[in-house]
Amino acid sequence: MESRQLENIPPLEAVPLPNAVTHLSAAIRVPTISHADSLPVDSSAFDAFGAFLESSYPRIHRQLDLRRFNRYSRLYHWPGKDSRGPAMILAAHLDVVPVPDTEREDWRNPPFSGAVVNDTLWGRGAIDDKFALIAIMEAVEHLLAEGFQPERDIWLALGHDEEIGGHRGAREMARWLKEQNVQARLVLDEGYAVLRNLVPGIQKDVAVIGTAEKGYATVRLSVHLPGGHSSMPEKNTAIDVLAAALQRLKAHPFPARFVEPVQAFLDYIGPEMPFPQKLFFANAALFEPLLLNIYSARASGNAMVRTTTAPTLFHAGVKDNIIPARAGAVVNFRLLPGETSASVLAHVREVVDDPRVRIRMKEFFAASPVSPVDNEAFRHLQRTIQAVYPGVLVTPNLVVGGTDGRYYYAVSEAVYRFVPFHITPQTIKIFHGVNERIPVEDIQRGVLFYKTLIKSE
Repeated sequence: MESRQLENIPPLEAVPLPNAVTHLSAAIRVPTISHADSLPVDSSAFDAFGAFLESSYPRIHRQLDLRRFNRYSRLYHWPGKDSRGPAMILAAHLDVVPVPDTEREDWRNPPFSGAVVNDTLWGRGAIDDKFALIAIMEAVEHLLAEGFQPERDIWLALGHDEEIGGHRGAREMARWLKEQNVQARLVLDEGYAVLRNLVPGIQKDVAVIGTAEKGYATVRLSVHLPGGHSSMPEKNTAIDVLAAALQRLKAHPFPARFVEPVQAFLDYIGPEMPFPQKLFFANAALFEPLLLNIYSARASGNAMVRTTTAPTLFHAGVKDNIIPARAGAVVNFRLLPGETSASVLAHVREVVDDPRVRIRMKEFFAASPVSPVDNEAFRHLQRTIQAVYPGVLVTPNLVVGGTDGRYYYAVSEAVYRFVPFHITPQTIKIFHGVNERIPVEDIQRGVLFYKTLIKSE
């Protein structure tokens, strides 16, 4: 197997930028929380964040055109020397997930403090996704101060509701860009990062670029049977029937398979493996059943090769001595490319196989298209990563969660998902979790990454 890594990429050194740390700390102190989609927005927090951006980045707000969408999402236009060519879109989001009251005491530093302790910045949004937003803004502000003008147009797309679907932010910005006939040669949004000690068999850091993201389906199951007093239960109650249906769904998952982005990961990582594993990856087609079994053994690997099944809500009963007549549950599926609403419903009906269970689709969107890796946009991204992170390996893969990136296929086939910071075995669980944090060194190098990406356009 031949290596897919680029050669002779000159390394770059990050320059300390104190304002980047100060501004990210200030950004975290503004609690731009997205609750449920049905709940109202905390307008004071989101307005305050907009005011913070305008005061912190005066050159951007003097020299770039700004268009707002649904009040809080912001789309900046930086005209290039030649506006006729395809543009670059850098996307991030300013909203964060809530911090449950039950978890606040588990934080080593308050979640909205933006505290900097031992060269690490703490707080909700430190990595998801205010870091990327601030790094992008810092990079552009610095380049404007240097008198730089890009060769082609650049758009900064800052959504305000990614954590609840991006329907009012990124979707509307992408729709407007399409209406303006904007075409992008490269779109970069959040997604993977630089993995350290997380790829078995690989000693080097691995920068993973998401070239597609899984889809999303929510199916509601409901059962209506006679209830009654708990002293005289029937053989099968609504709860019994529904619980059995859920158990069957868990016991009979969708089949495992390698989709294009995961196969590309094997192609890029295989040549970097020690000899025995390299031979294994070089004959991936021959060893596919074994590889699929290896992936399926762990939750993270299973999510890469399978449409996953996760019961997430169960509703039944009002009192401990009353057998409820109705029981309902919600099952969430994260879809591999190729799944449709019809294929999901067909799978559920076949596995449940019980006419007493009513099945209906509650929400659905398909997996994104797969962005190419054999084009200049991917190589541009790869060159930048290898320059900013010397010695790193770069590989594509499938993103198992959802991002705003899926909306930008309306204006580009080259939509990629990567954020320039390190993930380690110690920090992989802090996304949406307790003690979210980022090293100051990652902040500095993140600004360098976006500056380099823009300047090398």
